[in-house]
Amino acid sequence: YTWATFIAIIISTNGSHTFTIICLASLSTFLMSLAVYIFNDMIDLEVDKINAPQRPLVSQSMKKTDVQILFLLLNFGGMTIGYYLGTYTFLVTVAELVLGMTYSMKPFNFKDRFLAKTLVIGGGGMLASIFGGVATNNVNGTVIYAATLFIIFLFTTSPINDLADYIGDKAQKRRTIPIIIGSKNTIKLAILASITPFISSLIVTHIIGLNISTLILFFLLASRSIQLLTPLLNKYPDPKMIRKQHKRLVPLHFFLQGALAIGIIPIPI
Repeated sequence: YTWATFIAIIISTNGSHTFTIICLASLSTFLMSLAVYIFNDMIDLEVDKINAPQRPLVSQSMKKTDVQILFLLLNFGGMTIGYYLGTYTFLVTVAELVLGMTYSMKPFNFKDRFLAKTLVIGGGGMLASIFGGVATNNVNGTVIYAATLFIIFLFTTSPINDLADYIGDKAQKRRTIPIIIGSKNTIKLAILASITPFISSLIVTHIIGLNISTLILFFLLASRSIQLLTPLLNKYPDPKMIRKQHKRLVPLHFFLQGALAIGIIPIPI
């Protein structure tokens, strides 16, 4: 999420950014993101006893009260920076807080609802990108495209992560994508999502003024994603194997956003 904000600042100003805006906006997103993850850990305590018993709260290496204080401090820091940067940036941090809490908190529990979980996580990424554009007062077409691709490509990584948590999620009666559509269909969905940035770039890059390097980089992104996902189709893999492949997929989010930043560089003809 922090990287999405950073890249949005770069592409919204064509590289003519200020160091202060980059540091403050990126820090705000970083703090807000950490707060959401911590809040989710507090809510997910029971399911983590099955899926991730080594987590700090489950293993009791951290006290719940300390985690709650940390959650409040992180939110305060992120929202204070948002307020300092302007009214609209502050409103984005409010939206991030609301989205992050409704993801886990009853009666919403979006993390337990089919498709809603991935869409809400993607919505957080979209807000992170929009935050960068708002911080520079320029939410242009490239920023919106970056925000949209964040949601689309998340369907490559998020369902695979849910697939690794299949047993614990099913025990908690959650309606995640793997539980509803099955493991093989989940992997096929991830493959489809991974090639969508390249397909869309064939049309969009010329319209919003990105150079040809974006097409090349998105093709490499799709190729690497398919290389990592295809082995999971052969047989139902164990959670350790799934998590290993998921770990390798996550850096591609950085690659995706970075490709857009490279795409704004003018190439002499």
